[in-house]
Amino acid sequence: MSLIKPLVIVVIAIALCASSLAFEKLDSEKERFKGRVKTVRTRTSQFDNESGEWVKDGRTVETIEEVREPNEANEEAEETNESPSERAPTDPVQDLQGKDYQAGYDDSTGDYGFYKLDERGNILETVHYAASRVLAGRDVYAYDGSGNEIDKSCYAADGSLKNRYVSSYDSRANLIEKLEYGRDQTINVRQTWTYDSSDNPVEEMLFDAGKLKYKTTYTYEYDKTGNWIKRVEIFTSFKEDVSDIQTMEVVERVITYH
Repeated sequence: MSLIKPLVIVVIAIALCASSLAFEKLDSEKERFKGRVKTVRTRTSQFDNESGEWVKDGRTVETIEEVREPNEANEEAEETNESPSERAPTDPVQDLQGKDYQAGYDDSTGDYGFYKLDERGNILETVHYAASRVLAGRDVYAYDGSGNEIDKSCYAADGSLKNRYVSSYDSRANLIEKLEYGRDQTINVRQTWTYDSSDNPVEEMLFDAGKLKYKTTYTYEYDKTGNWIKRVEIFTSFKEDVSDIQTMEVVERVITYH
Protein backbone atom coordinates (compact mmCIF):
# COMPACT_ATOMS: atom_id res chain seq x y z
CA MET A 1 0.00 0.00 0.00
CA SER A 2 1.43 3.34 -0.99
CA LEU A 3 1.27 6.36 1.30
CA ILE A 4 1.90 8.71 -1.57
CA LYS A 5 -1.40 8.66 -3.47
CA PRO A 6 -4.50 10.07 -1.74
CA LEU A 7 -7.72 8.07 -1.87
CA VAL A 8 -9.60 10.80 -3.71
CA ILE A 9 -8.31 14.02 -5.26
CA VAL A 10 -10.95 16.75 -5.17
CA VAL A 11 -8.94 19.79 -6.23
CA ILE A 12 -5.36 19.73 -7.53
CA ALA A 13 -3.25 22.68 -6.38
CA ILE A 14 -0.20 23.41 -8.51
CA ALA A 15 2.75 25.59 -7.47
CA LEU A 16 5.99 26.68 -9.05
CA CYS A 17 9.00 24.53 -8.25
CA ALA A 18 11.43 26.10 -5.85
CA SER A 19 14.54 24.89 -4.09
CA SER A 20 13.55 24.42 -0.46
CA LEU A 21 14.56 22.69 2.75
CA ALA A 22 10.92 21.96 3.53
CA PHE A 23 10.74 18.54 5.17
CA GLU A 24 8.25 16.62 3.03
CA LYS A 25 5.95 14.60 5.25
CA LEU A 26 4.27 11.57 3.77
CA ASP A 27 1.44 11.43 6.28
CA SER A 28 0.07 14.71 4.92
CA GLU A 29 -1.71 12.71 2.22
CA LYS A 30 -5.07 11.01 2.63
CA GLU A 31 -4.59 7.91 4.75
CA ARG A 32 -5.83 4.51 3.60
CA PHE A 33 -7.34 2.67 6.54
CA LYS A 34 -7.72 -1.08 6.91
CA GLY A 35 -11.25 -2.36 7.39
CA ARG A 36 -14.47 -0.35 7.17
CA VAL A 37 -13.64 2.64 9.34
CA LYS A 38 -16.57 4.80 10.44
CA THR A 39 -15.01 7.54 12.58
CA VAL A 40 -11.58 8.51 13.88
CA ARG A 41 -11.29 10.57 17.05
CA THR A 42 -7.78 12.04 17.32
CA ARG A 43 -5.98 13.55 20.30
CA THR A 44 -2.70 15.34 19.56
CA SER A 45 -0.19 16.64 22.13
CA GLN A 46 3.04 18.54 21.53
CA PHE A 47 6.21 18.41 23.66
CA ASP A 48 9.61 20.18 23.69
CA ASN A 49 12.83 18.60 24.89
CA GLU A 50 14.21 20.85 27.61
CA SER A 51 17.47 19.62 29.15
CA GLY A 52 16.53 16.01 28.48
CA GLU A 53 12.99 16.31 29.80
CA TRP A 54 9.86 16.31 27.63
CA VAL A 55 7.75 19.35 28.52
CA LYS A 56 4.24 19.74 27.12
CA ASP A 57 3.96 22.66 24.72
CA GLY A 58 0.50 24.19 24.51
CA ARG A 59 -2.90 22.54 24.77
CA THR A 60 -3.97 19.17 23.50
CA VAL A 61 -5.96 19.28 20.24
CA GLU A 62 -8.84 16.88 19.65
CA THR A 63 -10.60 16.26 16.33
CA ILE A 64 -13.13 13.78 15.01
CA GLU A 65 -13.37 12.70 11.38
CA GLU A 66 -16.01 10.70 9.60
CA VAL A 67 -14.38 8.38 7.08
CA ARG A 68 -16.45 7.90 3.94
CA GLU A 69 -16.48 4.95 1.63
CA PRO A 70 -14.53 5.51 -1.66
CA ASN A 71 -17.71 5.70 -3.77
CA GLU A 72 -19.16 8.38 -1.47
CA ALA A 73 -16.01 10.48 -1.73
CA ASN A 74 -15.99 10.15 -5.52
CA GLU A 75 -19.60 11.35 -5.74
CA GLU A 76 -18.82 14.45 -3.71
CA ALA A 77 -15.71 15.15 -5.79
CA GLU A 78 -17.80 15.13 -8.96
CA GLU A 79 -20.28 17.55 -7.41
CA THR A 80 -17.74 20.05 -6.00
CA ASN A 81 -14.87 20.00 -8.50
CA GLU A 82 -15.57 23.10 -10.60
CA SER A 83 -13.65 24.03 -13.69
CA PRO A 84 -11.70 27.34 -13.76
CA SER A 85 -14.31 28.83 -16.09
CA GLU A 86 -16.99 28.18 -13.44
CA ARG A 87 -14.91 29.74 -10.66
CA ALA A 88 -13.98 32.96 -12.41
CA PRO A 89 -14.86 35.07 -15.48
CA THR A 90 -13.33 33.85 -18.71
CA ASP A 91 -10.01 35.32 -19.78
CA PRO A 92 -8.85 35.37 -23.42
CA VAL A 93 -5.32 34.24 -22.53
CA GLN A 94 -6.63 31.38 -20.41
CA ASP A 95 -9.14 30.41 -23.07
CA LEU A 96 -6.45 30.26 -25.73
CA GLN A 97 -3.98 28.31 -23.59
CA GLY A 98 -6.72 26.05 -22.28
CA LYS A 99 -7.34 24.66 -25.76
CA ASP A 100 -4.15 22.60 -25.47
CA TYR A 101 -4.49 21.73 -21.77
CA GLN A 102 -7.17 19.72 -20.02
CA ALA A 103 -7.69 21.87 -16.94
CA GLY A 104 -6.41 24.90 -15.07
CA TYR A 105 -5.91 26.47 -11.69
CA ASP A 106 -5.73 29.93 -10.16
CA ASP A 107 -4.87 31.30 -6.74
CA SER A 108 -5.54 34.29 -4.52
CA THR A 109 -2.57 36.26 -5.94
CA GLY A 110 -3.95 36.20 -9.47
CA ASP A 111 -1.39 33.69 -10.73
CA TYR A 112 -2.81 30.89 -12.85
CA GLY A 113 -1.83 28.01 -15.08
CA PHE A 114 -2.83 24.83 -16.88
CA TYR A 115 -1.95 21.18 -16.70
CA LYS A 116 -2.10 18.11 -18.90
CA LEU A 117 -3.06 14.68 -17.54
CA ASP A 118 -2.43 11.15 -18.72
CA GLU A 119 -5.08 8.41 -18.80
CA ARG A 120 -4.44 7.66 -15.10
CA GLY A 121 -4.97 11.26 -14.06
CA ASN A 122 -1.27 11.90 -13.44
CA ILE A 123 -0.02 15.38 -14.27
CA LEU A 124 2.28 15.32 -17.31
CA GLU A 125 2.97 19.03 -17.73
CA THR A 126 2.07 22.29 -16.04
CA VAL A 127 2.53 25.84 -17.33
CA HIS A 128 2.44 28.77 -14.92
CA TYR A 129 1.50 32.40 -15.59
CA ALA A 130 1.84 35.47 -13.39
CA ALA A 131 -1.17 37.69 -12.77
CA SER A 132 0.22 40.00 -15.46
CA ARG A 133 -0.33 37.16 -17.99
CA VAL A 134 3.43 36.70 -18.39
CA LEU A 135 4.72 33.13 -18.60
CA ALA A 136 6.38 32.23 -15.29
CA GLY A 137 7.58 28.68 -15.91
CA ARG A 138 6.82 25.10 -16.82
CA ASP A 139 7.02 21.74 -15.01
CA VAL A 140 7.37 18.35 -16.73
CA TYR A 141 6.63 15.04 -14.97
CA ALA A 142 7.48 11.37 -15.60
CA TYR A 143 6.08 8.21 -13.97
CA ASP A 144 6.96 4.55 -13.62
CA GLY A 145 4.73 1.67 -14.74
CA SER A 146 2.81 1.78 -11.46
CA GLY A 147 1.98 5.46 -11.81
CA ASN A 148 4.48 6.71 -9.22
CA GLU A 149 6.13 10.05 -9.98
CA ILE A 150 9.82 9.44 -10.66
CA ASP A 151 10.89 12.73 -12.23
CA LYS A 152 9.79 16.36 -12.04
CA SER A 153 11.76 18.97 -13.96
CA CYS A 154 11.05 22.66 -13.40
CA TYR A 155 11.92 25.24 -16.06
CA ALA A 156 12.02 29.03 -16.00
CA ALA A 157 10.14 31.14 -18.53
CA ASP A 158 13.23 31.25 -20.78
CA GLY A 159 13.38 27.44 -20.89
CA SER A 160 16.37 27.03 -18.60
CA LEU A 161 16.25 24.28 -15.97
CA LYS A 162 15.66 25.57 -12.43
CA ASN A 163 15.62 22.33 -10.49
CA ARG A 164 14.79 18.67 -10.88
CA TYR A 165 13.35 16.09 -8.49
CA VAL A 166 14.07 12.36 -8.91
CA SER A 167 12.16 9.87 -6.74
CA SER A 168 12.69 6.16 -6.01
CA TYR A 169 10.25 3.60 -4.56
CA ASP A 170 10.39 0.19 -2.95
CA SER A 171 8.54 -2.91 -4.19
CA ARG A 172 5.40 -1.81 -2.30
CA ALA A 173 5.34 1.61 -4.02
CA ASN A 174 6.52 3.47 -0.90
CA LEU A 175 8.68 6.51 -1.58
CA ILE A 176 12.16 5.77 -0.22
CA GLU A 177 14.34 8.52 -1.71
CA LYS A 178 13.91 11.92 -3.30
CA LEU A 179 16.79 13.89 -4.80
CA GLU A 180 16.66 17.59 -5.63
CA TYR A 181 19.10 18.71 -8.32
CA GLY A 182 19.99 22.36 -8.85
CA ARG A 183 20.68 24.27 -12.05
CA ASP A 184 24.20 22.83 -12.22
CA GLN A 185 22.81 19.25 -11.91
CA THR A 186 24.41 18.72 -8.49
CA ILE A 187 22.34 17.24 -5.66
CA ASN A 188 21.25 20.00 -3.29
CA VAL A 189 18.81 18.10 -1.09
CA ARG A 190 18.35 14.38 -0.43
CA GLN A 191 15.43 12.91 1.50
CA THR A 192 15.08 9.27 2.56
CA TRP A 193 12.30 7.21 4.16
CA THR A 194 12.07 3.76 5.76
CA TYR A 195 8.85 1.90 6.66
CA ASP A 196 7.48 -0.80 8.92
CA SER A 197 5.58 -3.89 7.73
CA SER A 198 2.35 -1.85 7.67
CA ASP A 199 3.88 0.66 5.24
CA ASN A 200 3.93 3.45 7.81
CA PRO A 201 7.13 5.55 7.89
CA VAL A 202 9.44 4.87 10.82
CA GLU A 203 12.24 7.25 9.81
CA GLU A 204 12.54 10.30 7.57
CA MET A 205 15.81 12.17 6.99
CA LEU A 206 16.77 15.27 5.03
CA PHE A 207 20.32 16.04 3.91
CA ASP A 208 21.40 19.44 2.60
CA ALA A 209 24.72 19.57 0.74
CA GLY A 210 25.49 16.14 2.20
CA LYS A 211 24.85 17.15 5.83
CA LEU A 212 21.98 15.78 7.89
CA LYS A 213 19.62 18.66 8.70
CA TYR A 214 16.39 17.03 9.88
CA LYS A 215 15.37 13.62 11.14
CA THR A 216 11.98 12.28 12.22
CA THR A 217 11.39 8.90 13.85
CA TYR A 218 8.01 7.24 14.44
CA THR A 219 6.82 4.46 16.73
CA TYR A 220 3.31 3.00 16.57
CA GLU A 221 0.75 0.98 18.46
CA TYR A 222 -1.84 -0.87 16.34
CA ASP A 223 -5.35 -2.19 16.92
CA LYS A 224 -6.51 -5.69 15.94
CA THR A 225 -7.53 -4.51 12.45
CA GLY A 226 -4.04 -3.18 11.71
CA ASN A 227 -4.65 0.58 11.95
CA TRP A 228 -2.39 2.53 14.26
CA ILE A 229 -4.03 3.95 17.38
CA LYS A 230 -0.97 5.69 18.83
CA ARG A 231 1.96 7.32 17.10
CA VAL A 232 4.93 8.98 18.75
CA GLU A 233 6.84 11.29 16.42
CA ILE A 234 10.21 12.74 17.43
CA PHE A 235 11.58 15.48 15.20
CA THR A 236 15.24 16.49 15.46
CA SER A 237 16.74 19.56 13.81
CA PHE A 238 20.52 19.54 13.52
CA LYS A 239 21.94 23.06 13.68
CA GLU A 240 25.55 24.09 13.39
CA ASP A 241 27.23 25.54 16.52
CA VAL A 242 24.12 24.96 18.67
CA SER A 243 22.54 21.99 20.43
CA ASP A 244 20.19 19.78 18.47
CA ILE A 245 16.55 20.87 18.74
CA GLN A 246 13.98 18.16 19.43
CA THR A 247 10.19 18.18 19.53
CA MET A 248 7.76 15.33 20.10
CA GLU A 249 4.20 14.84 18.93
CA VAL A 250 1.98 12.16 20.43
CA VAL A 251 -1.13 11.25 18.46
CA GLU A 252 -3.73 8.94 19.99
CA ARG A 253 -6.71 7.70 17.98
CA VAL A 254 -9.98 6.01 18.83
CA ILE A 255 -11.25 4.27 15.69
CA THR A 256 -14.79 2.97 15.30
CA TYR A 257 -15.81 0.57 12.55
CA HIS A 258 -18.99 -0.16 10.59
